Formats: sequence, C-alpha cells, structure tokens
Amino acid sequence: MGRKEICNDGWYGENCFARCNENCVNQSCDHITGSCTYGCKPGWRTPNCEQKCSVGTYGKDCGNHRSGHCRNMTCNSITGSCLEGCTPGYLGSFCNKPCDKGTYGINCSKNCSQNCLGFCDNVGGYCTCSSRWMESPGCSEKAPIISNDEHSIPDAYIAALSFSLIINFSLVVVIVILLRLLYNRKQEKRSSDYITSADISPPSPPSSQVSDNDVHHYQELNMPNDSSYQNLSLRDRS
Repeated sequence: MGRKEICNDGWYGENCFARCNENCVNQSCDHITGSCTYGCKPGWRTPNCEQKCSVGTYGKDCGNHRSGHCRNMTCNSITGSCLEGCTPGYLGSFCNKPCDKGTYGINCSKNCSQNCLGFCDNVGGYCTCSSRWMESPGCSEKAPIISNDEHSIPDAYIAALSFSLIINFSLVVVIVILLRLLYNRKQEKRSSDYITSADISPPSPPSSQVSDNDVHHYQELNMPNDSSYQNLSLRDRS
C-alpha cells in the first residue's frame, strides 16, 4: 500500500481540495475533518467556525455577553459594540455609561426639568417634583389647587392673618404706652397737690404747748358773758 500524504497546512479533505475556513485561527484546520486546529476567531463558533455568535454574545468562542442597553439587543459579534445605538439613558459604544447628571433620554440629549428637586432619572426623566408640580415626565404639569381647608391654606389667607396679627399687636403696644403715660401723670399730680397743701396749712401747735397767757385770754373773753347773764337774772327778779 502506498503511503498517504498529509495535506498542506490550510487544506483538508479528499485530495486536499478543501480550504480551511478563514475564520479558523491562522486558518489552520485538521487535514481530514476541517475543524479548526486553534479554534475560531472572535465572533465565530462551531468546530469549523462557520457560524457567527448567537444574538447577545460576542468575542473569543462567543464567550462574552453584550450590554443589556444595546438597542434591539444587537451587537457586533467580534467586539460587542452596540450596532444600533443605546437604549434611552445610556451612552458609549457598549452602552454601559449612564447619562451625565441633569440629562436623560436617547443619546442623553434631554435636560432634566427645572421643576425637579435634584436630578432626574437618566432613562425617562422622572424626578421628585417641587411644590405645585405633578410627577408626570419632567414635572411639566401643575398640580391642582386643593380648596379643602383641611388639606391646604391659601397664601392670601395666611398673608391677611399675619397682617391682622401685626396690627393688633401694634394697637396693644400703643394702648399700654398710653395707659402708662396717664398713670405717670396722675402720680405726678398727686405729688404736686400734696406738696402745695403742705405749704399753705401751717402746722397746729401741740396741745401740750398751750401757755398760761392763752388760758387767761380765754377767761377774759368769757367774763363779759357771765356778767351779762347775772344782770339779766337780777332784772327778772325785780
């Protein structure tokens, strides 16, 4: 029997007429079956490296998984870059970078609403709204005003109440000051009247200081009365 010759590297099959798949590493394959000797290039699979990686996988032996933010779940079977761009809220070739703060949407092209408290969601722009705005996308709708006093108090009512309290407090302060002035004037008048009466009325001497001359003078004043009384008595008798 003649000796069989081995195909040259890169060829295989009967009479070595078949070319190894170009997706084989170094385009080297088994000279009989054609399976790649060193495996497949990135993005290819099966022993002969005839099929691309399945959807969602890429790289060497299709062992890597694409980003979950690739639009339509498509990616390059070799590099893994997203073929149709990113879903809203993400940037980059692999769509693994969230939008910068303050932006959202497809390609991060939209700005968060000015009615948001803080930053918004990078995907849909949702955020916590400031007062009087509703949590629709971007806080773009005004919240209805609730007229029920149990839930809200109008600003005009609060302003009127505050103004009334200020006026009432001011009146109380003025009244207290006026009453204080009137009281002080009354006190001053009483003091002045007391001093005046003290200057006009001389002090009466004490009873213990009555002299004998005063007693004698009193007796002299009473004597004519007694004499007159005696004369009248004598006339009646006669």
